[in-house]
Amino acid sequence: MRVFKRITAFAMSLALTGQVILSDASGIMVSEKISVPDKLYYADSFGDVLSGAEYTIMVRLSGKLITADNTGNVIQWEDKGDNSQRWKIVSCRNGMCSIHPASDTSLALTVENGDSTNGNNIYLSAYEDVPSQHFILHRTDDAYYITAECSGNAALDVYDISYDNGANIDQWDYWQGEGQKFYIRPADGDYSLIRGDMNMDGKVNGCDKILMGRYIYGGVKNSSVPESYIADMNADGVCDTKDYQLITDYILGRDIDIESRSRIPYEKEESGSQESAQNVCAIPTYSRVRTVFIICLQRI
Repeated sequence: MRVFKRITAFAMSLALTGQVILSDASGIMVSEKISVPDKLYYADSFGDVLSGAEYTIMVRLSGKLITADNTGNVIQWEDKGDNSQRWKIVSCRNGMCSIHPASDTSLALTVENGDSTNGNNIYLSAYEDVPSQHFILHRTDDAYYITAECSGNAALDVYDISYDNGANIDQWDYWQGEGQKFYIRPADGDYSLIRGDMNMDGKVNGCDKILMGRYIYGGVKNSSVPESYIADMNADGVCDTKDYQLITDYILGRDIDIESRSRIPYEKEESGSQESAQNVCAIPTYSRVRTVFIICLQRI
């Protein structure tokens, strides 16, 4: 009886404070909360590069795309329409972002030697969350120039102002050259996010299920990722137990009828103003549907 009173009092405390504890079938307490969509988070200060979506990065000089070759080096190449030219850009901190191959987010663009020396190569290496892998997207008219946290004024640059396939990407002091300016555009025309991929690693597995549970049931949020779109597995506008069941079924290999990607319309205002760009993906306001607290007693 004393244990029951303790658990009941604890549950009432959680209900009043909004705190939540998750557990599996053997746990003491489970709380369920139907969530609401969050605002969108951007990897650039202009408000055009949605964090977590996939992009092509086009050199304004040549019209060719930033490409990962089969050795991990980064070059420019004409549009091949494959994953070597798709990049996932994720907000880090303090206005910076990391740039990953969409096919393997354990890798990231990296500045060779990790300093501001002109000519340092840009290549792929294991992502370690270090300054040589943190980039700033600087808006310049309708494009961007890109500097690394470690690089000062040195920006990504097409070697020798080349128009050729295979021209190398390195860094050089920013001089406003056309080979230093890039168009960053959603790879599929719209912002595209893998449903259920809560940790943005390109796969949906048990780790994502844990993160989705924390998000839906506990309100634990990652401020760099548009989680409401990723967690909304059935695209019904709310993130709830139905979505949690769907990711569970998917991981267990059961057949589920959902679209594999969540798509957010990408529209460019002709005015090009910062205000209009930031309002492109405004999310409708949803009210909280309900909050349910369920107490499960464990035999002691």
